[in-house]
Amino acid sequence: MAIGRCCDEKTVWGKSQKKVNKKGKGKKVVDTMARKEWYDVRAPNQFKERNVCKTLVNRTAGLRIASDSLKGRV
Repeated sequence: MAIGRCCDEKTVWGKSQKKVNKKGKGKKVVDTMARKEWYDVRAPNQFKERNVCKTLVNRTAGLRIASDSLKGRV
């Protein structure tokens, strides 16, 4: 038998395991389409039809700028 703590319920279940068992609030469910914006994809001047299509882009948030994500789509 080991010398030291006795084996009552409080010492078997440490503090870290008590925190895990507590119920917490989950993450809020966010609609992913609510963060999107429509942008027109336009061709260069040499083409007759300049408005090619529309594309979805995430809105500007923090350091992510929406216009930067349009690069390479034409």
